[in-house]
Amino acid sequence: MPNSYTKLSVSIIFALLSAHAAALQITLANGEWPPILGQKLPGHGYGSQIVSRAFAHQGITVNYAFMPWRRALEATKQGQYHGTLLWSSNPERQRDFLLSQPVYRSQTVLFYHRQQARSWRQTDSLRNARVGISNGYNYGARWRSLQEQGFFTVDQANSDAQNLAKLYIQRIDAFPCEAIVCRHLIATTLPARARTELRHDPQPVHSENMHLMLSRKTAQSDWLLQQFNQGLQRMRQSGELARLLGAAQLQR
Repeated sequence: MPNSYTKLSVSIIFALLSAHAAALQITLANGEWPPILGQKLPGHGYGSQIVSRAFAHQGITVNYAFMPWRRALEATKQGQYHGTLLWSSNPERQRDFLLSQPVYRSQTVLFYHRQQARSWRQTDSLRNARVGISNGYNYGARWRSLQEQGFFTVDQANSDAQNLAKLYIQRIDAFPCEAIVCRHLIATTLPARARTELRHDPQPVHSENMHLMLSRKTAQSDWLLQQFNQGLQRMRQSGELARLLGAAQLQR
């Protein structure tokens, strides 16, 4: 009998541990924004690595489901996923989601062709210029105002890669884009010559904090937010966050 009780006790303990481990696994909706986020990137990109490590410090395992950004946002809002990464803050998102402490600060800079070198920091340099805009992106209040005034000619595209391709063949004069993202795209999607043909002004035209967003429809959201912020703070204090940001050249 003692052996039977011992075996039963061990079985119960393993069952409880397995159930506990399963309860500490979450799924986050993710998308393509290399090298920060991407399904085929090592660790799913630097941004995903930061999120995974922050949760791991708190004993939580993260699984990622990759999908188009619009679906990631809506599915998470409806509670199909625990959260989604990485997003800037606005009143609508603050209403629909719980936003974490900033994971990093995104910097949008102006890319241009070397044959279109101007003093791009001056607003007048944009007058009547052909400026590429990627659908669904936020370029800040100043750019939105200039666009609404018709200060420059807007040439829209569905992706940053499409806009960079147009910039390379000079179908557009300039294109505002997240600095790390566009440098990566230039290196991986365009001919080698593009690395010298396409340049950017290091002065940001827009900057904003990027956050993990957790669904308000899932039961553990408040607790998960607390755990993530604590894990992120541990990474910040240990220098781990700075190392990852430095590796991605995201640290400003």
